[in-house]
Amino acid sequence: MFLALMMAAATGRALDDNDPYSKNCAQALKLGNDLKEDLPNRFQSDLAARPMLLLAQTTPFAVPAAAQTGRQIVFSRGMIDLLNHLCHAKAADKAEPGFFDRYLLEVAAGKTPEITDSKFWTSEVLNDQASYFNQMAGMICALNYSHQYLGHCTKYANVICSPQGDVTSINNFLTQREWKESLRAAALNSLQCALSTEGLQVLFDAINRMPQRPDWTGFIMPQGIDVRSTNQQLSRWEEDFFHGKFQFHGKFQ
Repeated sequence: MFLALMMAAATGRALDDNDPYSKNCAQALKLGNDLKEDLPNRFQSDLAARPMLLLAQTTPFAVPAAAQTGRQIVFSRGMIDLLNHLCHAKAADKAEPGFFDRYLLEVAAGKTPEITDSKFWTSEVLNDQASYFNQMAGMICALNYSHQYLGHCTKYANVICSPQGDVTSINNFLTQREWKESLRAAALNSLQCALSTEGLQVLFDAINRMPQRPDWTGFIMPQGIDVRSTNQQLSRWEEDFFHGKFQFHGKFQ
């Protein structure tokens, strides 16, 4: 699956550079490792020793993939950059209410404007940015892991693969039941890593409010989901988790 992408990832090219968010590339990989380690052993065994790869492609995507070394997930640098900017804009909204909504309009139009005003680069804003990034990136990572150990990736291998190595979101093919199953697994996996579901709820709501959805949104959630009820469900799972009522049982349920 996505053999051309795996070949590119195998080069081990460093993705860090001089951009202000460069540390989050390493943080994303750490999140990937931590999330894998907090899965039950029967699910960990379905993932490669190096479960998460970052590619230098600027197009935003995040996908489950398979390589000779085992089942993995792949994030593009474009997805990391996009999440960094969205999280920064959300954090900046505390300093200037309404900033996030205006920023979303730019993103929906296919732009990713830089955030330059000094008032948005305080330690408080940047701490909030980092927190949102961990929550968003962690949940997206956990969702893609779930597609591996729940068997969705295997089931849809023939339609999400292409000989040319094209990247297609598995969300285009999941049934509603499979999507909820993955979301539940990802929420639990993330909560066990001390990652709140709030970040994903913010991202879902942001996508839902876009007047037109860029292609990358398909790698985050399927078309047609009820965002309000989905976010309410995420909040209930989080509350149940802290009351000891939300955990892995049997195969999953």
